Amino acid sequence: MNNPDEVWPAIMGNPCYGSAMRMCLVLFAQIPAEAISEALRRIEHEISIGPLIDPSAYVDGRRLDNAADYKRVLKAALELRKALPEHVQV
Repeated sequence: MNNPDEVWPAIMGNPCYGSAMRMCLVLFAQIPAEAISEALRRIEHEISIGPLIDPSAYVDGRRLDNAADYKRVLKAALELRKALPEHVQV
């Protein structure tokens, strides 16, 4: 079972889920960890500086009202990206 095409379906217990998982990981491995870190930095910057620069954009709470959700997803994505091996087929 050294073939990556066979590993994920066996682990997931369902060929469809396994193939989808492998495809997602292969695509995700193409995103540099630095790009995800930079996205987190931009959200933090927007949250901390944005209301000072343009208060009216934040009055109704619509500007980045899901920032906490985005940060949570990006932090998890960064951990996953760091866990993926470099230059190895998953």
